[in-house]
Amino acid sequence: MQIPRLREWRETRALSQVELAELADLSSRSVAGYEAGAGARPATVRRLAEALGVEVTDLRGDAEHPLEEAPPSSQLTLNGVLEDARRESIYQHALRDYITLRARSIADQAESKDYYAPAWMLEVDAIPRELTRILFDNGILGNRETYPTEAEYRGSCEIADALTELEHAVDRAWRTQMRVSERMERQREAAAELDSIWKRSKEASRSSKEALEAFRQERSESA
Repeated sequence: MQIPRLREWRETRALSQVELAELADLSSRSVAGYEAGAGARPATVRRLAEALGVEVTDLRGDAEHPLEEAPPSSQLTLNGVLEDARRESIYQHALRDYITLRARSIADQAESKDYYAPAWMLEVDAIPRELTRILFDNGILGNRETYPTEAEYRGSCEIADALTELEHAVDRAWRTQMRVSERMERQREAAAELDSIWKRSKEASRSSKEALEAFRQERSESA
């Protein structure tokens, strides 16, 4: 989301970029980028609006009231900023916990499957890729500049670590399934070898019976 009137409101409040960044718990580099036209996340725009004591619509340029009718700077408060940060932290922790639970579930299921399950493995194998794509597409994961605060950046790192754990769980599931496949292959080889032995035994028995029958026939003729 672009905020074309950010600079206008900041100057009206007689704030420098550094001062606004401190009020909104952002970096001055981020504030400069937003004023230059960079897009910001909705939560960040709300944070800036709270810091300036205006509405989000004022920053976006579609305010219903002219600039001079905005609330005075004395009404600035960090309560809204802190509340947004708290909600963002809860959201990130929930995502991290969800991914971690998926990793543990996959690991447990892999250990319990003592049979070959290729369809299940294909389904499981796609989970890390799909989750990673969704997280990047929605701006939850990205480069360092994506995160306006250090706390959000640390939260994103925890999510990335949980994704790594999920990928490891899928790798372990593949190895478990490969062991099952190898065991089944050994069982097939053992069954084939047993069948071969049984056939050779039957052939030997038939030869012995034929020899014995010939001997008996010869004795009968001699008598």
